[in-house]
Amino acid sequence: MILQLKNGKNGVANYMGPGTEIEKRLRRNDPGRTPADTVAKRHDLDYALDSALDSVWYSASDYAWNSANAIAKASAWASVE
Repeated sequence: MILQLKNGKNGVANYMGPGTEIEKRLRRNDPGRTPADTVAKRHDLDYALDSALDSVWYSASDYAWNSANAIAKASAWASVE
């Protein structure tokens, strides 16, 4: 995305637009080039963190569900004997 920078020249945004490689840009410590780009940086960071937390949540809930099913099956087999 093309931005109007403070010096009046045009420049390319670091965070606005699709396909931002947020981890790569954060490792390089790339700043937002304008206030709007800084807001886009925060949005990209929040989105990445939310996606990571969703992944952890689904993994934990799958583990709990599978453990509960295993306990229920073991209980059922124990009561058959």
